[in-house]
Amino acid sequence: MVTAPASQPVISSEFIIMGLSHAIDASRRLVITRASGHLTEEDMRFAQGMLQGDPGFRPTYRQLVDLRGVDSVVVSVPAMARIAAASAFTPGVRRAFVGTSEEQYDMARVFATLSEPHRQIVHVFRELTIAEAWLMEGRAPD
Repeated sequence: MVTAPASQPVISSEFIIMGLSHAIDASRRLVITRASGHLTEEDMRFAQGMLQGDPGFRPTYRQLVDLRGVDSVVVSVPAMARIAAASAFTPGVRRAFVGTSEEQYDMARVFATLSEPHRQIVHVFRELTIAEAWLMEGRAPD
């Protein structure tokens, strides 16, 4: 495990793939995913596989997905449905998506709706601090 100054979270692992990256903060039981540039189905599937293969990942961790760096979304609704159905996260885990542009926000809302039948709790926010507060107020499942 990496040691960090008291003001920094302890990140157990971090990966960057194309326009997607994830960092795992084991001390907060949180996966932080950042997306940028052009978001495609292939990027999302590859990043999902990398997360599932990360030795620091636990499916009971919460997730914060920061979409604020995304310029365009090239993912069909059927593709999003397949990705939502194959979630790496345990049903009932809180997942917060943050998007400030209409395209980012709308894509996240569609994904949240498609995640509901799989008992995924995905909420969409426009402000990062509010998303983080919502994630941390709920107790993460063991």
